[in-house]
Amino acid sequence: MRPEIFFAGATSSSGVLQSRTGVPTRRLHVEGNGQVQPDGSFRLDQSVTFDDDAPTTRIWMMQRLDARRYTASLTDASGLVEGEAYGELFHLRYPMKKPFGGEMEQWMYLQPDGRTVLNEATVRVFGIVVACPCVSKVIDGRLRVGSEIDRLKLPERMLVGSQFDTEGFAETA
Repeated sequence: MRPEIFFAGATSSSGVLQSRTGVPTRRLHVEGNGQVQPDGSFRLDQSVTFDDDAPTTRIWMMQRLDARRYTASLTDASGLVEGEAYGELFHLRYPMKKPFGGEMEQWMYLQPDGRTVLNEATVRVFGIVVACPCVSKVIDGRLRVGSEIDRLKLPERMLVGSQFDTEGFAETA
């Protein structure tokens, strides 16, 4: 999965924060808008809302290092975000600002429809699993092909090796 392609433009997601025992604790909704920056990096602005809390803003700045590896900064992270892409999978790992000593690990699986990503995540504090955010999270994006990719002005290097590097994808509404 290529995050800079899937998350380009507007996206929306909903999910459930679960305790480590699988008990739902809070609902989550995220609205995002991503775009390629002039320097080739990718910026994703997200508005995150838990239950009836006021929305908070989360900003990702991502850079593709090679065919599989990414690095990023994130307003919720206390250090470097590392990512890996393998086919329809995107894996992220980063230290969190809250809770103290916490680490987030996310596994995002692009579904066959090209519009949905299943996101399985785990939060660990001192190596112990304390929460499983958004295990059932679904992100609604849009499969982007042909002229839509041109309109997004994605550099050619972002398309090489992606799902858009091959023929046979149909335009979807």
